[in-house]
Amino acid sequence: MTAVCHETGENIINPFIGIRDFNDKGKLLGTTYINTQIFKPYQEEIIHPIDDDVRLKMERARERLYDVWAIVGEYNTNSKTVSLRPPRAEVFLGYLSGEVVQNHLPNTYEYFDSLRNA
Repeated sequence: MTAVCHETGENIINPFIGIRDFNDKGKLLGTTYINTQIFKPYQEEIIHPIDDDVRLKMERARERLYDVWAIVGEYNTNSKTVSLRPPRAEVFLGYLSGEVVQNHLPNTYEYFDSLRNA
């Protein structure tokens, strides 16, 4: 499967970012993929996975948190595209708050919101 950036519709370029949302019971709702240049302005907003104080405070306030992953996909030299599955590597970076996703990644936010309200 050829990957496109969820925010721009452009082809994904290696490496890229995966953003995952889970329901209240911990079940994966879905994943979106964005190019790193789209994500770069918001990388400082990542809540580090070791920073339990911030994460727990946000969870108690019922603020949505999205998992953020750095991913390297399989590059197809014939079509010059990146495939999502299977990934060559995935590294968990941390979390983004719902506020950051809503304000700066609107297509991603709307996609996950539609899954939650389905």
